[in-house]
Amino acid sequence: MAQVRNTAEVLRTETTQDLMENILPFWITHTVDPNGGFYGLVLNDGQAIGKAPKGAVLNARLLWTFSKAYRHYSLEIYRTMANRAADYYIHHFIDPKYGGVVWSVTHEGHIEDATKQTYACAFGIYGLAEHFRATGNRTSLDAALKLYATLEEKVHDKKRMGYIESFQRNYSKAPIKGVDGLANATKTMNTHIHLLEAFTALYQVWPDEGLRNNLKELIGILQTKLYSPKRSHLILYCDDDWNAIGENDSYGHDIETSWLLTEAAAVVGDSILKIQVDQQAIKMVRTALREGVSAEGTMYYEKTPQGLNKKLSWWPQCEMIIGCVNAWQLTGDKSFLNAALRNWSYVKTHFVDHEQGDWYKYLTEDGLPINAPKVSDWNCPYHHSRVAFELAERLKPIKAHTEVMAWSNMTGVRLEGELIDFESSLRVGTLGRDIEKSGREKQEHIRYHRDGNTQTTVTPMHGATITQTVTDTTSQTVALQWHIEAKEDLDEKAWFCMSFSPRYYATAKISIQKRKVTVTAPERQITLTFDRSVEATVREEDGDKVLYITLMPTLRKGAKATLSATMSVNGKRHHETATITFDHMHPGRIFTGFGGNFRIQNPLKDPTVIDYCLRNMRVAFGRVEMPWMIWDMQGAAAPHVKQSAEMARRLKQTGMPVIVSCWFPPMWAGERTTRSDGTSFAFRLKDSEQQRIFASLTDYLEFLKRDYGVEADYFSFNESDLGINVVFTPEEHRDFIKAFGQYLADRGLKTRLLLGDNSDATTFDFILPTLNDPSAHKYIGAISFHSWRGCDDETLNKWAEASRQINVPLIVGEGSTDAAAHQYPAIFNESTFALYEINLYLRLCAICQPLSILQWQLTSDYSPLWGDGIYGSKGPLHPTQRFFNLMQLAMTPQDAFAVPVSCDKENIQTAGFVKMATGEWAIHLVNNGASCESTISGLPVTTKEVVVYVTNRDCHAEARLVRVNDGQLTVRLPAESFITIIA
Repeated sequence: MAQVRNTAEVLRTETTQDLMENILPFWITHTVDPNGGFYGLVLNDGQAIGKAPKGAVLNARLLWTFSKAYRHYSLEIYRTMANRAADYYIHHFIDPKYGGVVWSVTHEGHIEDATKQTYACAFGIYGLAEHFRATGNRTSLDAALKLYATLEEKVHDKKRMGYIESFQRNYSKAPIKGVDGLANATKTMNTHIHLLEAFTALYQVWPDEGLRNNLKELIGILQTKLYSPKRSHLILYCDDDWNAIGENDSYGHDIETSWLLTEAAAVVGDSILKIQVDQQAIKMVRTALREGVSAEGTMYYEKTPQGLNKKLSWWPQCEMIIGCVNAWQLTGDKSFLNAALRNWSYVKTHFVDHEQGDWYKYLTEDGLPINAPKVSDWNCPYHHSRVAFELAERLKPIKAHTEVMAWSNMTGVRLEGELIDFESSLRVGTLGRDIEKSGREKQEHIRYHRDGNTQTTVTPMHGATITQTVTDTTSQTVALQWHIEAKEDLDEKAWFCMSFSPRYYATAKISIQKRKVTVTAPERQITLTFDRSVEATVREEDGDKVLYITLMPTLRKGAKATLSATMSVNGKRHHETATITFDHMHPGRIFTGFGGNFRIQNPLKDPTVIDYCLRNMRVAFGRVEMPWMIWDMQGAAAPHVKQSAEMARRLKQTGMPVIVSCWFPPMWAGERTTRSDGTSFAFRLKDSEQQRIFASLTDYLEFLKRDYGVEADYFSFNESDLGINVVFTPEEHRDFIKAFGQYLADRGLKTRLLLGDNSDATTFDFILPTLNDPSAHKYIGAISFHSWRGCDDETLNKWAEASRQINVPLIVGEGSTDAAAHQYPAIFNESTFALYEINLYLRLCAICQPLSILQWQLTSDYSPLWGDGIYGSKGPLHPTQRFFNLMQLAMTPQDAFAVPVSCDKENIQTAGFVKMATGEWAIHLVNNGASCESTISGLPVTTKEVVVYVTNRDCHAEARLVRVNDGQLTVRLPAESFITIIA
């Protein structure tokens, strides 16, 4: 089976590469009409015919293709193309007078053929629903729902079932031929299978019971009315009463329908129906392969009473590949996969145009290209892009997900999202004496790297460097390896350790054999099988059971050792329904919105990231740098001063509050000392230069106001509790706020000081002298701390209470979780990092109720984007999972009040907000475990529907509209996901 999987992986990889490097670039390059929308005709060589009409089917399929591409790959160019397609489609193809979709428009966008073909309307729904799912654009969903309503009102034959093929513009009947050109065929297979896929797509974003019933009706029609069970073929044409017309067999449609049916039945959620449909699908595929495949493995077009049509068209090949992979997945029969592989081998050799781009649409029987347009009413990227999309989803290997911290510690292995938790560490020392343990910010120069399913860490420790590789191999197994190299002679050992907390392991039994260790607990089972005999022991430490595995018994300089193991894990997956209560009647403090830091440090890369973030996220608060040393030396003309000032102006022009924070002082202003933790140098401001310091700082703030129109709302020295780069004692911080605050007032500035702006929440005591001095309070605009090391609820509550005590807002001035992550930036791409970060933010919102959390940063430093050379990354710039998490949090209504949200499952993190005056509210949820249903109560009874967004490793802010019934809501929470519900 492993070999089969490897072969399937090649199929998945090659089709994805063809999509992203060949198909989509062709359509981006050659089809965009600068006068609006897309060209209606492009020849085989890429030449556009500018005055050709534009077809509804082509444009709907373009809309679907680029929406799907954006949903899969998150590249901005795909979203730009999708948005362009949606806008043009809605404004030119949807009939504002009679509803539905016109067949074609002129090159200028005026109606050319107003015929209402149900087939075209189906693709409109398909594309618009996908656009909403990918972007959350409500206009697209509303347009899709109107088209659906028109079909139900004008087209649905509720008495005899099914949908009528064609109408005049006003939906009056007329002898109009359907899309397949058969005059007396009023109900056709082709239209119904594409209604099936359209309704399937719509139901996934709008789970309406009436739509579900119509979807089941379509499945039933394709099981009976339009299917011959004796022949295992679809019936292509029927009249109103479902009497068959003609005897054509379409192999491409048969095999396409096979997998569309299984997808639809899965979405409907009827297990009995799914079994029936799967059986039918397999029969249809077997028949199509037996009757309709050439000696070269290609699929013929169709069979008519006149004989076999051996025309080689691109689209049946696409559907054959997907249909065969689907049949293989349903049956395990490798012959289906082999048929798909053989077809793809032919396609990539003959259909793919390696010179001009895209695919040839038709070939001769000998496999030679026929000179036909690549873009026309019927020639589009829908079929051959869908091969890549489907295989990317279907053939993605299901593997365990090991949470590896950059410093080597594993926090557990996720099975179906459920964390089988433990805490691993690397240790060097002597039992009973001092032992160095790997941990966050405990070692320097650590390295982290991912290559596919393998995560590698290099951890320098005293006496040795340990390289650890962790490879997720199957859904329940992980391959581990440690390579240790001693750097000096020490009578100490090196270990790999695993700690098991009493929460799940209080009664655990740990069995140690020569080459195997098993850990057995009621809900957790872990087995380690080593490649050689190991020395192991278990100790009790602070209530935990700690397993020690010896990597090197004695450190001798230059000595090396390697140990490998296979870790198998199992445990209970908690799929129980979560009960969530939203208490919107008890509002707390205002959350103006999510914010960001914009300290310019990389003039080459920062602007691109900043532009992207400000375009695609509602940023409500900003923090910028005052480059004090450069300002003092070079003045307003200095490039970095200009950049910082321009950044402040850009933020202020959007209406957001702006914090100006200062890093390096000029040499005359401070004397060199050490940070408060003794780790590095810092500067203590000279008392003798106080007035000059105040004047210099205030001159800059006045310069911002005078030359850039920015009166700073707040000022701070960055992390002066620690000394990055000005260091204060708590009393010096108090005295500075009082003295400089009065100086600013005397100079006529409204800027207020931040109390704290601490390096971490744990250094709360730093603000106590100022907090306890009422004479300082009038100069304080807000209290601020940075979130780098998280911290416990008790400490976070202290910060919240401090802000209430002096009645000023609380601001998280720098938001993130790992101050050392710049050393190992690959961690920014990890789902584990993204999940930890958003969990922290929801805790902050729920406990501290800050005015804003300001991400460090929305620039290329700690960037939420990847690619384009950021930290050496390759490929085009694109948002990471972290970006979509932040974007969802930023969707919180502006100036909403924090409210309590409770949940009976402790692995679900919650935060809620409400804006009673407008009826807006938001609930944010992080599901840190297995997928589950949730029931949410306590919602405003005036709310009738909400939009649900989901972000995880595979979904990027995917949108879905869900109805609310009498203040209650049912929402599925996917595993390892951030879910945002917006009213």
